[in-house]
Amino acid sequence: IVACAVLMGSGFGFCFAFMTRRLLASVMTEERAVASSAVPTMQLIGGAAGSAGASAIANFLGFGQGIDAAMAASGSFWLFACFVPVAAIGWLAAWRLARL
Repeated sequence: IVACAVLMGSGFGFCFAFMTRRLLASVMTEERAVASSAVPTMQLIGGAAGSAGASAIANFLGFGQGIDAAMAASGSFWLFACFVPVAAIGWLAAWRLARL
């Protein structure tokens, strides 16, 4: 878990400055203050939406009634699988941003 958290945190750290610089370069000078505040705002909204989505899926899978090892093993796959399309959309958006 620690290695995955370090890898994920490194990915966010590497891409955050690139995305902000790319965004600010694409807007007019008078709109840069608003555009620069959009990056952390979208990050917070994404985190909140992801947490809400994961909670809703976990509740649907029955995690709200208690959890044991067998339920965790089977339910964690589906919880992960539900977010694969979201990750694919994010990857496509990042790929498009890199090609601009």
